This record gives sequence, C-alpha cells and structure tokens, in this order.
Amino acid sequence: MADPGSQDIPIVWATQNIAIMTESIKDYSQNVLQELVLQDTPPAIVQIGNETNNGMLWPLGQVYDGSGESWDNYVQLTKAAITGVQLASPESKVMIHHAGIEGADYFYNQLISRNVNFDIAGLSYYPWWHNNDIDFIENQLQSFATSISQKIMIVETAYPFTLNWDDNTNNIVGLQDQLIATYPATPAGQRTFMLRIHNMIKNLPDDKGLGYCYWAPDWVACDINSSSSTNGSSWENLALFNFNHEVNTAVEIYELD
Repeated sequence: MADPGSQDIPIVWATQNIAIMTESIKDYSQNVLQELVLQDTPPAIVQIGNETNNGMLWPLGQVYDGSGESWDNYVQLTKAAITGVQLASPESKVMIHHAGIEGADYFYNQLISRNVNFDIAGLSYYPWWHNNDIDFIENQLQSFATSISQKIMIVETAYPFTLNWDDNTNNIVGLQDQLIATYPATPAGQRTFMLRIHNMIKNLPDDKGLGYCYWAPDWVACDINSSSSTNGSSWENLALFNFNHEVNTAVEIYELD
C-alpha cells in the first residue's frame, strides 16, 4: 500500500530507467481506464498515486532523498499517468493526493509551476498524524483554497468513537493526547468531528469544496465472537460501526446538504 513512507516500484518495473518507466505508467493508466470505459464504467475521478508528498515509484520518482529535493522525475511520471488517463477517458477528473493539510500549498504549487494539469487537490486529515489543533487546520485549509484554482476534497479522514478495543491487534489510536481536546472518543464525539469536516469543506470560498471520504468505515474486528483475536483490525475503534456492528450516528453527516 502506498503512503508517504512507502512508494515502492512494482517488481515488474524494478529494473526500468526513468524513460521506460514513464512509458510504462502512461500505458498502464491508459489500459486500466480503457477497460473501465469498455465496460461502461468510466470513473468520475482518477487519483494519480496515493499520498504522494514525497513522490512515487521510489527511488526514481522520489522528491526528497536526504540531499535536497528533486521534482523532475515525479512530475514526469505524474504527467505521463495523466496523459494515459486522458487518452482513454477524457471526461474523468484528475486528482493529486497529499497527506495532510499543512504543507499542501507548497506541494501543489510545485506541481502547478511545472504545468501539471489536475482538477482536484485530494487531502488526508487524521488529527493524530496531521495536527490535532483543528482550528489551526481549518485556517490552513481556508488559506490553501484561496491559493489554487482547483477543487478540494478531504479524501481520507476518521475519528474514534472509543479508545477501547475489540480484538488484540494493537490499535493506531488509543491515547487521549491523539485526540482533539474538545472532541471526545465517543459516538457523539465522532459525529461532531465529522460535522466539523463537513462544514470545513462546505464553507470553502468559491465553492472549492467537493466533499469528503471516511477511510475504512468497515474495518471492524475480524473475529466477532472473540476478543482474543490476534490477527484483527488496528482500526475497529475508528470504524463507523460499533463493536456490535451497529452503525454509528456519525454516518448521518452524509445526509446533510
């Protein structure tokens, strides 16, 4: 799985140089989209990479390598992937995904200044990783929205409804200091957090906000009959279903205008 700390090259591309990989990613993107178009399911949005803060397809497409920053290969690969998408499905919108709201302005401005054509800035926001001062984050998001012409989505977010657990797999979130101080780890706190996300996106200037996605809402404990499972979920207290597999009230936010 790709994230800011893991952007490995697929094994079958491992020996390719940047020129060959550029063609490979264009062809791959075009072929995948052609298959979707042929079955009459063209995607409305295509995301080029996942949380590509530090590029993708490392080491060739890595931006930061400890000796500075280099955007050229990442931009070249991204443009090639976009070309593949547009050749097969020109109506699909193109999204570029950055983990976190802080620093997003610098990241996207690097792409814009290098003529990367995309339609949507996709952002992840998890308070325990991306700053739990949500007032500060909202101000950052408002500022970011005024700095680019593209639409904005929060494409990954989540919040705990409890700090307890339902299996023996260690949870990612389990400490009070990982939370937003005014939003407790309760079903009501989870709902209030999602309402805040809803309003943050809805209130962006010039109707820049497209929406938001909840990450892994169904990642419940894998063994519903036992709390002794050791190969379970690290996310069950962040799901949108409680430990009885009943839906949490946070899902109601998706019914709002």
